[in-house]
Amino acid sequence: KVMLSSSFRLGSGAVRLLLAAVVVVSHLSAINLGRPAVMIFFMISGFWVTRAWQEWAGSTTGFMASRFLRIYPLFLFVALANALLLFVEGAHVPDEFGLALLLPGLASRDKTLLGVAWSLDIELQFYLALPLLAPLLIHLRRAEVWLLALIGWVVGIGLMSAGLVTALFFLPAFAGGAWLAQSRWKATDGQAFASVLLFMAAGAGLALLPLAREVLLKNGIETPNMGVQLTHLGWSVLLLPAVAWSVHQYSSAQDRWAGDLSFSLYLVHTPVITAMAALMPAGGLALKLAMLLISAVLAVALHRWVDLPAELWRRAHFRNPVPIPPAAIAFAPLNSGHKRPN
Repeated sequence: KVMLSSSFRLGSGAVRLLLAAVVVVSHLSAINLGRPAVMIFFMISGFWVTRAWQEWAGSTTGFMASRFLRIYPLFLFVALANALLLFVEGAHVPDEFGLALLLPGLASRDKTLLGVAWSLDIELQFYLALPLLAPLLIHLRRAEVWLLALIGWVVGIGLMSAGLVTALFFLPAFAGGAWLAQSRWKATDGQAFASVLLFMAAGAGLALLPLAREVLLKNGIETPNMGVQLTHLGWSVLLLPAVAWSVHQYSSAQDRWAGDLSFSLYLVHTPVITAMAALMPAGGLALKLAMLLISAVLAVALHRWVDLPAELWRRAHFRNPVPIPPAAIAFAPLNSGHKRPN
């Protein structure tokens, strides 16, 4: 049995910060690992948001509003700050400025203020769909649920091919995380370690195939083609046991802080890269290290003075009133009022 040292038990917060750092490094280099990192984010989100819904005793609309307010205030602040920065630099600001500040549909629109914000639209779609679909799915057999999921994923692929990016395309990631929350499976150290090795072996195999190297290295195209995105999705899902292991690790106050910081780092690094690249077009390793350092410093500041106050306000106004036992959740009716065990 493979045992991981107690000093190497990464909590889910540290894992999220690591994933955000991978996204930053991907944007500063030719390495094409940003989207796989985001898809792992989706798996973790599938777990935590499903668990939050299972333990939610308030209204369905309250849950939706709470989840929306978890991501929108910081997005709005960074998007407006980036718009001001673009205006001062004399760069182009999207003509449809109002739409660029709206999360719904952002993943399918070209004119955005933050390049990474497409994933927030996908997250929001999942937040809104989960409380509506979950009470319906519990009345179906397991095989019927998986069949519907497969149909939904195929529809998502078709919509993606038509230029409409929806959470359905990323359903395997979200559904994997939701399944972890529903099944309460706790992967062993050995299973988590094996999934990491399998992920690395698959990456090495892709690196050896000339036609598959686009999965690991950028080809100058900002949005990967369908084949690359499907490969990224399948490759990322290999880490599901590792995700199952990480979400059940002890999370200290520092670990939770790291998880919250990952969101700030994820949003702020793209404006930093864009601004510094415009000011110092010569480039080089020193500039990239400066971009990384400034992104980290700004992320800490944003978390302390923007995200944390907004989060404290959200928790104060959308407090879960009376948690209900997990065994009773499956019998909670779908309504807009308070849910209670039948």
